[in-house]
Amino acid sequence: MLRNFQKFLFYLIVFLIPINAKKFLFLFKTPFTIPLSLNAAFLYVLDILIVTFLLLNISRFKTFFSFPKIFYLFLIIVFISGFFAPNFLIFIYSFFHLLLFALFGGAVVNLIAQKEISLEKIFLLLGISSFLESIIGILQFKNQASIGLKFLGESILGPDTQGVARVSTPFGNFLRVYGTMPHANILATFLVVGFLSFVYLFFKKQKAYYLIPLTFIFYGLFLTFSRSGMVIFLLGTLAVVFLGIIKNFRKNVLIFLGTLVLILFTLYLIFGYLLFARFYISTKEPSFTYRVDYNLIGWNLIKKYPLLGVGLGNQILASLKNHFYQDQKLYSSWQWQPVHNIYLLIASETGIIGLVLFCLFLVLVIQKSLVIIKNNFFKNNLNVLDLYFPLLILILILAVGIVDHFPWDLESGALLFFLFLGIVKGKTKCLSNQQS
Repeated sequence: MLRNFQKFLFYLIVFLIPINAKKFLFLFKTPFTIPLSLNAAFLYVLDILIVTFLLLNISRFKTFFSFPKIFYLFLIIVFISGFFAPNFLIFIYSFFHLLLFALFGGAVVNLIAQKEISLEKIFLLLGISSFLESIIGILQFKNQASIGLKFLGESILGPDTQGVARVSTPFGNFLRVYGTMPHANILATFLVVGFLSFVYLFFKKQKAYYLIPLTFIFYGLFLTFSRSGMVIFLLGTLAVVFLGIIKNFRKNVLIFLGTLVLILFTLYLIFGYLLFARFYISTKEPSFTYRVDYNLIGWNLIKKYPLLGVGLGNQILASLKNHFYQDQKLYSSWQWQPVHNIYLLIASETGIIGLVLFCLFLVLVIQKSLVIIKNNFFKNNLNVLDLYFPLLILILILAVGIVDHFPWDLESGALLFFLFLGIVKGKTKCLSNQQS
């Protein structure tokens, strides 16, 4: 009975990843008026569920540490860097969340390797969750405002809400939909994950009805107007087509591509006037210039604090104290955003030592999984799908990290990242054991 409840709790956490519901605890004391969402402690519903899940599995505590040892050396460096943080309380709060997600990811490794949880159920739940998020996003676009789901973490979205992401077109300014997430870009990434989740189930189960939700998910993705989301969607689609052709799933590929063409055609009929609204990049538009400024700020921090950085969660505060935002002519508090590159962000907060260890950890996980895929790719079985799709999603999340920060420092983004780290590592271990 207890084991069944533990599984239920795990699947519930997976399903609720996009839910941003939280309780404000207190504001960190800093000399700057940093935006509330970046300068306050919150208790998230997901935090409570993850802590409960880990406590229920405390008898298997050793299995929480299932990542390569170099990752835990990275955590030690992260902890040491905290003693150089301008605000130690911010560091403790950030380190707690990193440790929480790391333990959860480690638990996932063991649960996947021991076949105690089903990868198909994980993908199904992610797919359903993304489908519901896309419906919320479509309704937000229809209203051009939030739809009253604040209890689920929906941001306050309105025509005059400051800081809300919008897209400018010749036909006016339109809201970029958020779902229940804190920003359109993280919703876009989650919808791509949900899209690929249903594609995985279609390939694995050979059932065409798994393609039905793709229309709504893609509409939701489009309405985020997220360039990074569309780029990883395109990369993911190319990877699926490549897999289908090489693995002789040509019929599946044709059905998938036919569905995609139909989706694009209906999208053009409904939103034709907006279809190319974000299909260009200007070096003068804010989304580009701010990213350049934020990355320069991160680089300046790395040069000033190269070895151990400024402590987890302290990048914004340390940058303000060193006048790096001001040097980039970013004087308003809403402009004080994190470095929009997780690798520069990790280096600025944990130093070059931390970044090197983190990258080595990623290389170890990905390299071993690629070897397993290579050894199984041309065999006549479907097991390779169980590693190919999770690895593809993990790589896409890491790719988004080149132009955004949420896979590292936002609740839903970091949880999604560590979930797929755990799945990839667990499936690599599982398939490795089958071969030996």
